[in-house]
Amino acid sequence: MAGVKSLVEAHKHRHDEPLHLAVLFHPPRGGKHLHLLEVIAGFGGGTISREKRVFQVGFGSTPDLPLPPHVELRMTLTSPEELDVAVRNKWPSLKPIRESKSDQSAELLWADAIGKRLWKMV
Repeated sequence: MAGVKSLVEAHKHRHDEPLHLAVLFHPPRGGKHLHLLEVIAGFGGGTISREKRVFQVGFGSTPDLPLPPHVELRMTLTSPEELDVAVRNKWPSLKPIRESKSDQSAELLWADAIGKRLWKMV
């Protein structure tokens, strides 16, 4: 968990693609894996997925981000524009995040003014 918070802290200081929102969430079927939503200015060129799915990627332990054995960091990455559309249109790929927020297992790690507005929408 400390590694994830360090990762978010590093992303907060990027000027080329500012981080607006970072949330650690725990979907009901997420198992022992760590799930992180990051909303990044300019991510994906600000385009909206035609498949109506936010981008997701997972990876295991690295020297810079040590994780326990058999645990992955599963990241959901999107832009403010895409998240706005995804929330308003209730994309299924956001369901785990909405459920985690609803059951109060989501942990807000970072939000600027844009991120706070988006998090309220989720």
